[in-house]
Amino acid sequence: MPAPTGTRNVFVSPGHQVIYEVKKLTHEAFVVTGEGESAFWTKLGAAWPHDDGKGFNVELIALPVSGRIVIRERKDAKDS
Repeated sequence: MPAPTGTRNVFVSPGHQVIYEVKKLTHEAFVVTGEGESAFWTKLGAAWPHDDGKGFNVELIALPVSGRIVIRERKDAKDS
């Protein structure tokens, strides 16, 4: 399946059924190990807010075995 790009994408199955719709990326997910200036951040995926603003859909490319997952607003999301 192709990677999400652009402002709004609809991914369609071979039978022309909508699988899911992706809105513009607003947040990124990271695993963080360590503290302060010596913390190491690894990008894990992305998050999109629900239409009602009460939660997020999170898509990760991996699951960490240690560290903490941090969701941050994309730096360029404020400029859009």
